[in-house]
Amino acid sequence: MTEPLFPTSYLPPIGYMALLARCGHAAIEFCETFPKQTHRNRAEILTSNGILRLSVPVVRTNGNHTLTRDITVSYAERWNIQHIRAIESAYNATPYFLYLWDGLRDILMSHHDYLTDLNQATLRYLMKTLGIECRVEASDSFSQPGDSITDYRNSFSHKPSSSAVSMPPYYQLWSERHGFCPNLSIIDLIFNIGPSESRRYLSSICHLPPLS
Repeated sequence: MTEPLFPTSYLPPIGYMALLARCGHAAIEFCETFPKQTHRNRAEILTSNGILRLSVPVVRTNGNHTLTRDITVSYAERWNIQHIRAIESAYNATPYFLYLWDGLRDILMSHHDYLTDLNQATLRYLMKTLGIECRVEASDSFSQPGDSITDYRNSFSHKPSSSAVSMPPYYQLWSERHGFCPNLSIIDLIFNIGPSESRRYLSSICHLPPLS
């Protein structure tokens, strides 16, 4: 495998999308043993009460040995309705809410059996919105850490906003109340400053891991 290797991600953090935007092609890791408490099934948004973590409940069909591609989404609780309400409440007063919301809500309302299906659907939509033309494919085998690949699978901490990636401030609806919060989900960026400015912002981020 020669493509840069990314983890799957639910509503990815800004740094993830900035890296992806620099790639002409990339692979998404489907064959790893699924790790807990990462942005693979979590995302952070900024609400009137501060940072809120959204979590997609999942089922590990083979326990702790379940591969990411086999992780299923649990709908025992109406998590998707909760996420829709939380996102709408947080961002419906932002300048670019209508540019992204209808399509994103449709994805969240659709039933996805597997986490990778959900994540790929959101990723494709976000890339289209931002005009990111990277060719993304699923990995078909597991690459060991240290193999001759550009490995981004662990480039971000379990808590996206604690990433060390250097990010300049941008307009956030709730920043006067909570201060600037970096590296939230990419939806925070798009809702607040729009697709065109978001593309420019992604290209301005410094100190990203190198592509070579």
